[in-house]
Amino acid sequence: MSAQGNSGVQLLLEAEKDARNIVEKARQYRLQRLKDARNEAAHDVEEYTKFKKDEFAKFEENASVLYKQSEEESKQEVVKMIESIKSDSSVNADKVVDEVLALLLDVKY
Repeated sequence: MSAQGNSGVQLLLEAEKDARNIVEKARQYRLQRLKDARNEAAHDVEEYTKFKKDEFAKFEENASVLYKQSEEESKQEVVKMIESIKSDSSVNADKVVDEVLALLLDVKY
């Protein structure tokens, strides 16, 4: 009976050793999967960040072009307005001077 008991204990020890090996392999596999998932997530974040930075750079470039166009149009409009004012003032200068003199010389008691 002791030989049979000894072999039973030996079988249990081997089964326990096999179970430990299986558990250790499962832990290692899980840890490797976690590392792989982290690396994949970091790669995805990197790609997304690059994509968004490129998208922002394009947006910024378009906005800059539009800003410059708008600024140039505004400058041209201001120049036209100044020319119009100068033209109007040269045309109406004599008339304004005559009216101002008329008001100054028209003394009422």
